[in-house]
Amino acid sequence: MFRPKFAFPIFALALNVVACRQLALAQSNNDSPKRLEGGAEIVVVTLNDLREVSTDLRHLQAAANHLYGEVTTQRVNIRTVPNLIAPGTIVNLPVGVQPTGDIIPARAAHVDAAMSEIRPVATLLKADVDSFLNGEKQLVLPGETKQEFSAELKQWIVSVDNIYDQLRVLEPLTANPPYNQGAVAQAAWAIDEDVKELERIRRFMYRSLQREGKRQLRQR
Repeated sequence: MFRPKFAFPIFALALNVVACRQLALAQSNNDSPKRLEGGAEIVVVTLNDLREVSTDLRHLQAAANHLYGEVTTQRVNIRTVPNLIAPGTIVNLPVGVQPTGDIIPARAAHVDAAMSEIRPVATLLKADVDSFLNGEKQLVLPGETKQEFSAELKQWIVSVDNIYDQLRVLEPLTANPPYNQGAVAQAAWAIDEDVKELERIRRFMYRSLQREGKRQLRQR
């Protein structure tokens, strides 16, 4: 069974130089500060953490694709052509398949398996976004990345909210067979599209952090 590894909020994509130095100093004194003044939690994420986020997004996308495939599989007709193999003996050789348009009923075990992978990752993504929106966690961006990340972080919120909304749509739709397979397919497709957008943002931020790290090293 898939066990999601998403443990770091995507908002904590950047390293705050001052906070990192304070964290390192405190750790050297066996005192690891976890919150800023006012109670907001500091979360420091490395580039390696961003690679782990990518793994979680791939799992979520694969599960959404699995669900979509399960509810859109069509019955097919086998196309054949006659072939004379001996005088008076003709056999029909299969040369391809043609969808009939008739959707095969989705298998409950496969639907449940896909949902068991979609649900935890979508819930963790939403919880991380909410923790920043309600002030439980605070993001301080390094150097020149603040303006660069502003629009992307807003889009991240929108995409995560979209994914969670689709999860709420899917929950009653996949509770028991027979399923409204058209509606399930639409929700699974929407999740896939938003995961693609999250991965695009993650790659953008990963590259930006690499550039910022190199810039700060040059200034030392």
